Amino acid sequence: MRIIKRINEEKLKQNLDIIKERLKDGVGIIAVVKSNAYGNGDVLVSRVIERDVQMFAVSNVQEALRLKQGGITKDILILGHVEEEYITEILKHDFIQTIASIEKAENIEQVLSDVHGKMRVHIKVNTGMNRNGFNYKLPEKILDLKKLAHIKVEGIYSHLAYGDCLEFSKKQESRFDELLEHLKKENFEVGVRHLLNSAGIFNADLKQYDAVRPGISLYGYYPNKEVKVKEKAKKGKMLRPVLSIESEIKFVRRISQTGIVSYDGRFVAPCDMTIGVVPVGYDDGYSRAFSNKANVIIKGVKCKVLGSICMNAFMVDLTKVLEKGEKVKVGDKVTLLGEEGRVRITADDLAKIARTISYEILCNFKF
Repeated sequence: MRIIKRINEEKLKQNLDIIKERLKDGVGIIAVVKSNAYGNGDVLVSRVIERDVQMFAVSNVQEALRLKQGGITKDILILGHVEEEYITEILKHDFIQTIASIEKAENIEQVLSDVHGKMRVHIKVNTGMNRNGFNYKLPEKILDLKKLAHIKVEGIYSHLAYGDCLEFSKKQESRFDELLEHLKKENFEVGVRHLLNSAGIFNADLKQYDAVRPGISLYGYYPNKEVKVKEKAKKGKMLRPVLSIESEIKFVRRISQTGIVSYDGRFVAPCDMTIGVVPVGYDDGYSRAFSNKANVIIKGVKCKVLGSICMNAFMVDLTKVLEKGEKVKVGDKVTLLGEEGRVRITADDLAKIARTISYEILCNFKF
């Protein structure tokens, strides 16, 4: 064993149940499993929850194909841009493609001009995120889709820019409604309407429309600290992290006082001590930002990472384990992410060290 990734299926199902409890009757779930389900494993996650969701959302055609090859039969929505060479592939597999501009829609129409069939699409609308999507102020651009014989509109959506600013989210909601009302007056069928991501789902003041798109919340994390604090105050069920990552001790080494550990001498032993070598490094997504700061769990004890994280390894202080009277040997389990009894290390903990967000920590693990 060098690295083992484990998914707790029960926690995943419980997280989905918590999300469902917040939804009104008839509101569907579009489970976001892009970027390998935020590092959790897209095929495995999708298999576990397929019965309870309306469809899945991924970033690109390669991710969609992986789900299909993994036996997923529910609809798959591709959120990202489609390169011209993959357009016929998407039609062939009956995936649903996001359309974010009339130019891309016309490009698809041109490629499919000699092909029988229509590409199923959801329209992406820019209501304030300013990343991609049709301008909500220009509904005529969307109405032009009626002219395209190979485009079949089955949905329309936008994306919230803030996780903790209700005022701006309501502004985006209002812009989305404004556009929907205009399209309705023109008898333009939009299909499934969806706006809310994880942050939006946990805000009762926002409209849920026909479906919601949970991502990070499926995997046991709140989109930000503010949402987590509010949910904790309700004293109800809390989301629980699904992913655990384990490795093992490859070497146990005794070093003398003033001995350095790892590159650049960023850790100097204050006394004679015993350290362990773990065969995981920044090439695996265990960031150099964790150098001298992160902890791992060995035999139920938190152990400090010592010195710089290397490309394929890092070192840990075994002092606290030995002080408990435990022996540490090659092959002993090391938990990088997860829990042992009441001792826990989460992506939020690591994100705080690296001054980033849990999303990035989870997505960075490449195994």
